[in-house]
Amino acid sequence: MSGKSRGGRRPGAGRKVLLDYLQLVGIGGLIDRRITDARDAHFVQRVHKQFPDADLEMHWRRLHAVPVRSRQDWNAKLEERGLSVENDDHPISQLISDVRAEIGDRRYFVNPGKMPYGVRAKVLAETAKEHGITVRMAKRCLETYRSFKKRFDEEDV
Repeated sequence: MSGKSRGGRRPGAGRKVLLDYLQLVGIGGLIDRRITDARDAHFVQRVHKQFPDADLEMHWRRLHAVPVRSRQDWNAKLEERGLSVENDDHPISQLISDVRAEIGDRRYFVNPGKMPYGVRAKVLAETAKEHGITVRMAKRCLETYRSFKKRFDEEDV
């Protein structure tokens, strides 16, 4: 047998890297954004299912036209005077009473964090096909992005 090395570490050996770190993070960020969008869309769909008769967008626009702090201050002033929103003629009181009359006590929504089964796998498969990588590599991209984001958020604090 000759004195040549038969294995082990040597220059140019091993599997070539498919994606560099920035590509992993970039694709992972895209996957994370798509999963978040799917979860949010599912939440909006559930809210509309809970309130089929109410025009929620119109109520939200009206409420967001008045800053939250102003509404909170106005409620505090009414409580100091011993009045309720229904008995007051101020525009903020009228707005709050109109929204309460339309929505009623059903104004609390279920947590938007719950996602339907299979959405994550579907997003991973679509993104993997789009970028010409495997689903396993797409999962790795998502994990890399989330670990990067976690480290970045910890340093930011």
